[in-house]
Amino acid sequence: MRFNKLLTRLNCSQKAYTLIELLVIIGLLGVVAAVAIPNIMKFMNRGEEESKHTEQDNVQLVVQLLLIDADEEELDNDYDEVQTLAQIQQVTAGGGTYSLDNYLYVFTGSNQFTQAYDISKQSIVTVD
Repeated sequence: MRFNKLLTRLNCSQKAYTLIELLVIIGLLGVVAAVAIPNIMKFMNRGEEESKHTEQDNVQLVVQLLLIDADEEELDNDYDEVQTLAQIQQVTAGGGTYSLDNYLYVFTGSNQFTQAYDISKQSIVTVD
């Protein structure tokens, strides 16, 4: 009977973790972070690259649509370093009647692409 009271008293008074337990938990969290963070960064970089590639494909498609609508075989000029809205508005076909900015709805507050593009007169879009 006395032994049970002693065990009950010991169990009730122990409300904190020991230093060893805390060190083990911190060590485990460190190992998990060391493994997880590089993988997360790799996935983020891969996603960013895919986003840039998709954006380039979309710009190429829009340039093709611009030429089809303008009923032209090539753009009015060559365009270097097209990135901002002001530069995009200068990409034209059909003597300036058709402008690339009328075909693009990708600006979400930044007013520019994620990268600059060179657009040749033959409508080939390359990364600057």
